[in-house]
Amino acid sequence: MRTGGFLPAALIVLASCSGTHVASSTSPQPSGSPSPLRPCEVRELTLDGAKLVVQANLDATPAAIVVVNAPSDDVRAKAFQDAVKIFGVPRPDERTQVRQFKWGLTQLTDMCGRPVIGSPLPSPSPN
Repeated sequence: MRTGGFLPAALIVLASCSGTHVASSTSPQPSGSPSPLRPCEVRELTLDGAKLVVQANLDATPAAIVVVNAPSDDVRAKAFQDAVKIFGVPRPDERTQVRQFKWGLTQLTDMCGRPVIGSPLPSPSPN
């Protein structure tokens, strides 16, 4: 019996469950739908005819709401406002960490592992 193929298959399955969730909604529903954000989730959705990306912090609060595509500036503004009503005001987590990569290189990331640009030193994180 060969067991060498089980581990790579298990790693592929685990990698496919990376926490990224894609949802779609066509109108704002402040009553709780779409589902609440999960920690470190990146969600793509359509709201008021505009395409948005919502990123969550480690504590599942909104880190960023970005309107990727909208037919007009009015639709862009309304979609952003509706997303804020549904998910809350975006507040990026300012805690950072340094992660080691290949060949000894390091990268500054947020607590979810997303690259951070513009902050020179990592900040302490509570344990």
